[in-house]
Amino acid sequence: MKLESIHYTQGPYDFVDVVDAPDAEVMLAFSVWYAAQGLGRIQSLPAFDSQTFEGAVRQASAG
Repeated sequence: MKLESIHYTQGPYDFVDVVDAPDAEVMLAFSVWYAAQGLGRIQSLPAFDSQTFEGAVRQASAG
């Protein structure tokens, strides 16, 4: 897992970290470890580039 950037925010969250993880299981393992250390809770939001998103739209339209 690689930390890409940190963004400090206003609202319900203090900051947003953008990370690159090889798969959802790696992110889940980190989230469980982070919570077990008492550091807080993580909410992960998978993000997709435009090419991947457009491919998913085409696949949904074909179905």
